[in-house]
Amino acid sequence: MLSKKYYNYIFNKKFIYFYLFLFIFIFTIAFYYLYINYLAGFIYLKLNNIKYTGIMSAIYIYNEIFLQKDYDILIPNDGWTIFDVGSNIGLYSLYLNDNFKNLNIHTFEPIHQLYQQQSHNINSNIKNNNKIYINNFGLGEKENTEIINFYPYADGLSSINNDMDEKKEHIIDTKSGKNILYRLIFTILLSNNILKSQKEKIKIIRMSEYIRKYNIQKINLIKIDVEGYELNVLEGIDPEHFKIIDNFIIEVENYNPENLQKIKYILRQNNFEIIDHYPNKLWTIISAKK
Repeated sequence: MLSKKYYNYIFNKKFIYFYLFLFIFIFTIAFYYLYINYLAGFIYLKLNNIKYTGIMSAIYIYNEIFLQKDYDILIPNDGWTIFDVGSNIGLYSLYLNDNFKNLNIHTFEPIHQLYQQQSHNINSNIKNNNKIYINNFGLGEKENTEIINFYPYADGLSSINNDMDEKKEHIIDTKSGKNILYRLIFTILLSNNILKSQKEKIKIIRMSEYIRKYNIQKINLIKIDVEGYELNVLEGIDPEHFKIIDNFIIEVENYNPENLQKIKYILRQNNFEIIDHYPNKLWTIISAKK
């Protein structure tokens, strides 16, 4: 029990405004944290009738693109032709669709469920005289069929590579550091139930085959986010087609430095200048410009 002296001191009317200010301050900080981490993405998904499988995965991808602006390391211009390789449910293309006009965007998503969701999301929100061509196959070094590991509730981690254990450990280490509580939280968030995969057979073609088929004369930007398959995508581009490409944005996993060096070698061999961005995050994003 508080003594009467301390009770009167704590609840003195002189402190009411201080308590009120403190409450408003804490509430504002808490609301801002919730908004930038969860509410903004949730509101966007609902207002734009976005279809998705895992809500947290969709919000995470929204935050990367719309709030953190990870891909704004290279800003497009109106009228550009852009390839969105590994387009998921279409959020990067929708970001471009919101902010630029007269674009020709070609998306590549091999997982059928994500392709269907993306088709709905893009066709429901297309504007600014943009044209978006949606493709239900992936890009690689040769025409082929592959088996992909599709994680419905963490679809941004879906990959042809069987490296989820290594990837999960990297995510936990990067997010938690030496904090035991954070490590426990991220271990629970990345539990086997959340990361239960479905195997799906997907179609792969070479990018150069696509370019020839549709007689594409110029590509201003290629964004690649394919969870460890980036090198395969680049190996599907013939030398004459590197000449019609101006810029790349490529997300590469940090725990596979050998893959990153091979990607940089191919780009430099084709006269691109490379800049590393966010090397201390889960993934390094490189921009490559002629």
